[in-house]
Amino acid sequence: MLNVSIWRFPPLLFLVLLTSLAVGLGFFMVEANYDWQGLVLVAGGIGILAISLIPHLARLERGNFLLKVLVCALVLKLVAAMVRLWFAFGVYGGIADASGYHSWGTAIAQHIWRLEFEQVVPFFQWGTDFIRFFTGVLYSLIGPTLYGGYLVYAFLAFLGSYCFYRAFRIAFPQGNKRLYAILVFLFPSILFWPNGIGKDALIFLCIGLSAYGSALLIQERLQGAPLLVIGLLATLCIRPHIAALLALALMLAFLVRGVGKQPVRPASFITGLLVVGGLAWFLLPRAIAFIGLDELSTEAVFSFLQLRQSLTFQGGSAFQIIDISNPLTLPLAMGTLFFRPFPWEAHNLQALAQSLEGVLVIGLVLWRIKSLGKAIASSISNIYMRYILIYILAFVIAFSVVSNFGILARERAMMLPFFFMLIAYDSPGDHIMGKPKEILAL
Repeated sequence: MLNVSIWRFPPLLFLVLLTSLAVGLGFFMVEANYDWQGLVLVAGGIGILAISLIPHLARLERGNFLLKVLVCALVLKLVAAMVRLWFAFGVYGGIADASGYHSWGTAIAQHIWRLEFEQVVPFFQWGTDFIRFFTGVLYSLIGPTLYGGYLVYAFLAFLGSYCFYRAFRIAFPQGNKRLYAILVFLFPSILFWPNGIGKDALIFLCIGLSAYGSALLIQERLQGAPLLVIGLLATLCIRPHIAALLALALMLAFLVRGVGKQPVRPASFITGLLVVGGLAWFLLPRAIAFIGLDELSTEAVFSFLQLRQSLTFQGGSAFQIIDISNPLTLPLAMGTLFFRPFPWEAHNLQALAQSLEGVLVIGLVLWRIKSLGKAIASSISNIYMRYILIYILAFVIAFSVVSNFGILARERAMMLPFFFMLIAYDSPGDHIMGKPKEILAL
């Protein structure tokens, strides 16, 4: 009899706990406002989706390493979203872009529910209005919940990391996949900054789609073209100048043929060049109009960059302006973008955390210096590596105008996944020739 009671008690206890949890959750859902209700509903929905999606995403890799990284990354990403929300609304009192996006999104969702689409269409533009439009469409589906909105945006940024991972595995199948997975999913800046309601999370996903599509296209797989087009057009809607940088970097990578083995056949090369060249032709004038350039000349570009530089030189995180007109300052600009602020430049807790991450990046560079050298050398015959290097160089030049550490920390998350591809590059020679079936399958 004793053994029977021992075996019967745990299921009974489990049932009691489950019932108590359900009752408590029911009271919570009735009494709480919709911000909190939406948090529970969205978190549950993401959890259900993750149970089926993550094993599917990890199916192409042998073993459970990627599966474990994906699960860990998603949990940490959602936690980081709540931390960033706390900073925005708890520490800074709601003085954040997310507050405005939430308000506009709520209003747009109400217009959608009332079928007043004439009030919604004007927001379908690039820049800030697009984020308002996207948030409104999202809220029309999940309801106007600030916490739930943060979680959805975080989930989209998580998918962006996966796109970058797929791009790396396709472009460099013999690269250090474990190291890259850890960096692109779990690096602190990638967990924290491309997160929450705003441009950062969406732009991260869009750039990831572009990187993924580019890798497939260079592999002579034309199904990469739609991904590339979607990624660049979506990037255009958010930050047109970034879309132009991506398109120009890929076009130049195709044009500069290099020496040695060429992984792309002439027909594929021409097709890819037409696709990328057409996108660059479409994106460049729109990017110029968006940033307010009167003409595309060296003088006009430098004048614009210097103006933007002066605008970011404000607040407690401002630092000494770099002379961007002098080519000799390019190494200094690169060091600033990758490593600063240094620990002795930190004046608050956030800056100190950012400086420690800079020290971590320095450690990664020193540890993987041979891989960096091999990666740069491989650009002679590797189109995708040329694409990465050109984009990083263009990004450094474009964002050397930022003279504020806080802004810099957010912006460089758009470049770090490409930089980490250099860090995780392992095999000498032209990696893009290898095409393992389990990596290239969609």
